[in-house]
Amino acid sequence: MISLALATGSGRLTRWPHALLFVPDGEDHETIEVREAGGHSGLATALEEHLDAVGVDAVPPFVAVDWSEEPHILVFGDLEVTTNQPGVPMLSGAGSGSLIERRLRRVKGTLEVAAGLPPQDGSDLEAGTVPSGGFRLLLAVPTESSSSSSSSSSSSSSSSASSSPSAGPATAATSLLDEVFSTPAPPAMPDAGPAADAEPDPDATWVPAARDEIVDLLPPRVDALACDHGHENPPSRSNCRLCDAPLSDDPADVREITRPPLGRLRFDDGTSHLLRGDLVIGRKPVAPENTVAETLALAGEKMSRRHAMINLRGWDTLIVDLGSTNGTVVVPSSGAAPIVIEPDSPQLIEHGAHVILGSRTFDYEAALDVD
Repeated sequence: MISLALATGSGRLTRWPHALLFVPDGEDHETIEVREAGGHSGLATALEEHLDAVGVDAVPPFVAVDWSEEPHILVFGDLEVTTNQPGVPMLSGAGSGSLIERRLRRVKGTLEVAAGLPPQDGSDLEAGTVPSGGFRLLLAVPTESSSSSSSSSSSSSSSSASSSPSAGPATAATSLLDEVFSTPAPPAMPDAGPAADAEPDPDATWVPAARDEIVDLLPPRVDALACDHGHENPPSRSNCRLCDAPLSDDPADVREITRPPLGRLRFDDGTSHLLRGDLVIGRKPVAPENTVAETLALAGEKMSRRHAMINLRGWDTLIVDLGSTNGTVVVPSSGAAPIVIEPDSPQLIEHGAHVILGSRTFDYEAALDVD
């Protein structure tokens, strides 16, 4: 049994079949983009390399939990994680400039891991990326007797540490990279893909791909020019997109940054959504496989299950119709004729554009009130 209850908030949480990643400061930082990495060593390596690649000052606090093997918790920054395990009641990254991690013993019963705000009763995320202010993971952990077959494939030293009833929590590996390449991969499962409309199965066995194919380390990076007030802009602009201040025309002033939010969608019911990354909109939207796209459920009698997707590419905001029944129309703010989007054909949308999704609509505000 796996249950993942969520609290409302401005952070972001991504769940894969056997792992989750929670970044509580989603309004101010890009979520770390890393796919589930085939066991505790792969996920730990991905996050460690991400910190090395972009620098600890550029990475927001986060929590990752991987339960593909023994439960594994990873924490970075001023953030606390609590568990119901007597040996690890709390884990925190406060005051440390490195990744704090702990693997837990397999025990009978249910493991509870929580971080951030208290979750809402009745909520349960099976897959995808959603806004969140906290989470509580309940995980029925397999006992040693039920996992002996997987333990036998490990090295003799690892087997003795994990199978001994009196062993304490496993310590972090000295070299995460060495551990990645020395840990045997589980055997491949028969290729029997799910039906097109099937919901993701959180309990299905997950088989890792090659290491180079499973880790997407860097958050979106773009070239930028800052105005005198510190607002970041595309280098092609001559005036600031926020305050209209003049921008430098010296190429030496262009620098690479983590891309800021590009705008906000304001819907016809008064709600809004800040665009930090790709977004799938529909009645029952599902993010594309191996992505960290957010999903936004939008009720409407003419809305398709997966109606449209917002793609952020560099500094541009694009919308793609996902083969919806009632189509997607973009009405430019310039007064030009409405554009009926062909399925799977990206269409640029700019500030002030009015977008029609079946029976629902939103207005796109580029770079306004996003800080």
